[in-house]
Amino acid sequence: MSTASITGTRVLVVEANTHLRRLIATILDGQGATACIEARTPLAAAELCRHPLDLVILDLAGGQTDAMHFLHHLRQGQFGEPAPPVLGIVPASQGAIRRLAREAGISGLLDKPLSAMELIAKARTAMAASGAGATRRLRPAD
Repeated sequence: MSTASITGTRVLVVEANTHLRRLIATILDGQGATACIEARTPLAAAELCRHPLDLVILDLAGGQTDAMHFLHHLRQGQFGEPAPPVLGIVPASQGAIRRLAREAGISGLLDKPLSAMELIAKARTAMAASGAGATRRLRPAD
């Protein structure tokens, strides 16, 4: 597990569920990250084109076709280079979606129900491993 801080990073959260979207943003904000939240992937694509991001957290369970399509476009560099790492949110019981996400190049998976500690740890690890933008801004945790 990475001990890097996520303070000062920009994270895009794409989650259809309003409560979960706000919860994730609150957790990230509490760690010093700036969370940009969107309910749908077309809005997320526009956000990616407007601002450089260090991480994308993507709901794979709700509207999975749109999410997978978005992930493929992101990995192909259609929203700019370098593409940020992506963490997918998906229930552990949805093995087929998890497999497709891994094949599409997802950086990591977060289980539903969501754990704040898991979210922070996987965000740190994904950004530290990406080598794209985030690692230049990550600082050791206090």
